[in-house]
Amino acid sequence: MTMMNTSRSLAAALLVCALLLSSTVGSATAKKVALVYDVEYVDISESEDRSEWGEASNLRAFLESLNYSPYLVTQSDNEGSWTTALAQARTLIFAEGASTVPDDSVEPLRAWVRSGGVAVFCEDTNSVAQQLTELELSNVAVAVPIERGGGGGSWSKSAAGAASSLFANGPAQVGELDSTSTWYLDNDLPAEQASLKCMYGETASCAVWVYTQGSGKFIGVGPDFYDFGYDGGQDGGWVSVMTTIVGHGSSASQLASWVSWVAALY
Repeated sequence: MTMMNTSRSLAAALLVCALLLSSTVGSATAKKVALVYDVEYVDISESEDRSEWGEASNLRAFLESLNYSPYLVTQSDNEGSWTTALAQARTLIFAEGASTVPDDSVEPLRAWVRSGGVAVFCEDTNSVAQQLTELELSNVAVAVPIERGGGGGSWSKSAAGAASSLFANGPAQVGELDSTSTWYLDNDLPAEQASLKCMYGETASCAVWVYTQGSGKFIGVGPDFYDFGYDGGQDGGWVSVMTTIVGHGSSASQLASWVSWVAALY
C-alpha cells in the first residue's frame, strides 16, 4: 500500500468515526431535523413582527415548537456542511426560495435519501426538487413531469395515494395558506417512476406528493409557510402534515450505511 493510499484510508476511517459519532449524538437528542438556512438558497428574516418573518424562519420556529433542535445548514456551498447535517438528521427541509444545490452535494443527498432520509421541498423549491429527483429526465414526451401551478382552494386526501402511506391518518384535506402552489404530476410516468404518488389533490393539481427512493422519500408540499399559524392560528391542516413529515425518517442503522458510503468518497 502506498503512502497516498494509506493516507486516504486513514482519512476515510477518521471521517467514518466522526460522522458515526455525530449521528449517535443526533440519535441521543431523539428529534433531529436539518433546515436549509442560507440566504443564498432560502428566505430568512426574524423581525419583531412575526407576520414579516421569512419562510425558513417560520419553519425554524415551528420545529422548535415541536421540541426539535434543527441543524441549520448555513454553508450550503460546502459539501462538508451537508454531510455533517445529514449525519445528524433524518429529515432535511428546503423552505420556499431554495435554488439548486452544488453539484458535488447531489449524489451524497440522493444516497442519504436512499438510505432512509426524507428530503422536503416547500412551494418555490421546484428547481432543487427536479435536480435531486431527476424527474425532469423521466419522460421525453413531457419534459418536466413536476412543474408548479397556481394555488387556490383546498385539496382532499387522495384515497389511492395516501391510504397506506405516512399520511393515512392525516387531515381529510389541506387548505391554501398565504401562498400555496401545486405541482402537475405527469400521468404517464415510466414504470420505474411509479413510486411518485400524490397524497393531497390529484395529478393535475397536487399539493403534497411523495417520491419513494430506496428506504427514503422525497416529499413536496404546497405552502411557502410565510403565513403559517403553527402556534395555534389557522394552519389549514398543514401543521398535521408537517408534523407527520418531520417525525418520519431513517433509522440509526440506515444512517450508518449512508455514513459508510460517504466515507468511500474520500
